[in-house]
Amino acid sequence: MEKIRKIESLYENYDALIIRCVPDYQKILQVITENINDADGEILDIGIGTGNLEKFIFQKFTEAKIIGVDTSLYFLNEAKAKFSNRKFKTVWADIRNYQMKKNKFDKILASLAIHHFEDNEKIKLFQDIYQALTENGIFINFDMIKPKTETELLKSKEKLFKKWKTEGLSNSFIEKEKKEMVKRDRLVELSKQKEWLEKIGFTFKVIYKKRLFCVYMCKKQ
Repeated sequence: MEKIRKIESLYENYDALIIRCVPDYQKILQVITENINDADGEILDIGIGTGNLEKFIFQKFTEAKIIGVDTSLYFLNEAKAKFSNRKFKTVWADIRNYQMKKNKFDKILASLAIHHFEDNEKIKLFQDIYQALTENGIFINFDMIKPKTETELLKSKEKLFKKWKTEGLSNSFIEKEKKEMVKRDRLVELSKQKEWLEKIGFTFKVIYKKRLFCVYMCKKQ
């Protein structure tokens, strides 16, 4: 299976590292959870990683039913170990090919995954998400976005790398990640994503934004 992210080979301890790499990471997961008002029906998390968001969701909704999709078996096994006593399932799949439309979900979540895709893949995925949601279902996307100008992009990246240094990450790690970001990231402006999603039929609301990182919530009309 093609890898969207080859991060298990780069990061020995993803859960500890992601907190150091993404500013306000825990706060962002809390913001997402606060905007989930109920756990009726099934929740689909595409690009679930090790299930860090689910920790917050299960604390709020102990009976939530969640399906997590990821390309990494390593991540899925980590998530399964965390939630073995919950209503939690995993699917090993590339979310670009996952047939989510065969089911209906009240909520679909995504975290730090979609920015790796080409524009046409993003649009198709947004269309699939819309079709897979129940009426009035919500889609929450936590991801990296492209600032309005290249100058802003460079400044934001430099601030991010500076934070990594203050977090004690090694120069070799930072240099490796700089190269990986160039190869794997396909950042898109927030305004363009809003345009795509509203054209498909979603409402659109930003619930967190700081430099390269953003969370927006969409509702199926």
